Amino acid sequence: MKQFRTEGCLAYFIVDPAAGVAVAVDPRVQAMGEYQGWLASRGLKVAAVLETQLHADHLSASHLFRELFGAEILMSARTPSERPTRRLEGGETLRWAGIEVRALATPGRAIDSMSYLSSEGVLTGDALWVGAMAAPQGSGASLEAAQNSQREILFELPEETLVFPGHDALDILFSKIGVEKRVSEREVLGSAWVAAPDDEIRARIDYNRQSKPGTLTDHRFGGGPVAVSRGLAVTTPQKAALKLREGGGAGAATTAKLIDVREPHEFEQGHAAGALNWPLSEFSGFVSQIAPSDRLYVYCEVGRRSVSAVRTLDRLGLGHATLIQGGYQGWKQAGQV
Repeated sequence: MKQFRTEGCLAYFIVDPAAGVAVAVDPRVQAMGEYQGWLASRGLKVAAVLETQLHADHLSASHLFRELFGAEILMSARTPSERPTRRLEGGETLRWAGIEVRALATPGRAIDSMSYLSSEGVLTGDALWVGAMAAPQGSGASLEAAQNSQREILFELPEETLVFPGHDALDILFSKIGVEKRVSEREVLGSAWVAAPDDEIRARIDYNRQSKPGTLTDHRFGGGPVAVSRGLAVTTPQKAALKLREGGGAGAATTAKLIDVREPHEFEQGHAAGALNWPLSEFSGFVSQIAPSDRLYVYCEVGRRSVSAVRTLDRLGLGHATLIQGGYQGWKQAGQV
């Protein structure tokens, strides 16, 4: 699973590398250049785009993938959008080469909310955020219906199923069904703008409703959230290096790992000695390699991405994750390279 993060919104690509096929989920217009560069570097073509609902918070790029690759566009049968080439009911199984996805109808946040279950986890869009709730949007939507979809559909999945949400609401990239089932109360986010949509919100909805929209500039999002390490275990590069030499500092059964969450091209340009490259955009593929007793020392370039990695690991209760202050730049400045 490849995860792209753009100013709080999360898009995904499910991939069959042998067949050179990918399926996109909730792609954004603003990130098309990044998507195209990554797809070309992997020799992939997009066979389909899965939308989790008619979006109001970003401009959907589904029509662009149809223009580029002839990709199908799949949405709920209940969507008011004109864009889908195929409309789905809950329970349908979808296949492209070696990729298999089951569509799950999860209305509530929106009347056309859909989730998609793959072998790697469940992509929930706004139907289930990590530790929070998205305010209901549009006619026929309701908080009660959203909670019913969570309880009766999503929380019936195996507890180890990974959850890939549509937003990093708490600066956490993914979770597990078992973890989210045990959350007793969820803060409802986004109520103000859903209750009183402004002209830009209406413009985004109209854009995403059309099968061949014109050009629209989205000004709503700026630079994205600022990384905050509050509540996380944090250490200096010098102390991390010492602990790594000691093997973790918590007994013979402990393994210490130095994790670099930058992209492979960044890692190749320079990295800390002994570091493992677990790109944040593919981080979910590495969690099975973490033992409960592992001590993980995590860095990126300067600290933004490593905060998300450590928050996600803490959410899942995986290993003992510690953020290295200053990232790779701090590591170099401390003379640890």
